[in-house]
Amino acid sequence: MATPNSPGDEPALPASGIFKTLFKWYRKLPRVRSIEHHLVRWVGFSPMVFFWMKSSGNKPKRPLLLETVGRRTGNVRRAVLPYWHVNGEYVVLGTLGGAPTDPQWVSNIRALPECAAWISRRRVPMTARIADDEERQRLADTGVWHTWLDNYQFRARQHGREVPFVVLTPTAPK
Repeated sequence: MATPNSPGDEPALPASGIFKTLFKWYRKLPRVRSIEHHLVRWVGFSPMVFFWMKSSGNKPKRPLLLETVGRRTGNVRRAVLPYWHVNGEYVVLGTLGGAPTDPQWVSNIRALPECAAWISRRRVPMTARIADDEERQRLADTGVWHTWLDNYQFRARQHGREVPFVVLTPTAPK
């Protein structure tokens, strides 16, 4: 497994180059979240995920559009995320760039695990769970990792948190 750095180790510096420049440029576009949501839903492609994965030296991954229910508002909330397909389940990472708190979509899943994801232009009902330490290790051993995750995990540990591995299990439509 590509293990995370131990808490005291400094992470590697991120890659640079044309894809990093494109990623920074694309993120600044007005209404980029709306553009991303529509692209992933209707085309199954996310320029932001593509540029981000390429700029970090990773093989680009397909994105999914995760739909959760807001824990306070009850409104549908959406997030575009790269995913790993492992044994019929989908795994996404709640990195938030190593920020002090988990992303809002992770908090929404903790409150209500029923969600949906647009994958390859199809809406799939899902049930989500946060992987425990043993399952995190198993998922990391199967390849749920990318080069920046070490950096994100390092920063998250400085704030006293672990990057959550969220496992999405498809359910039958209601």
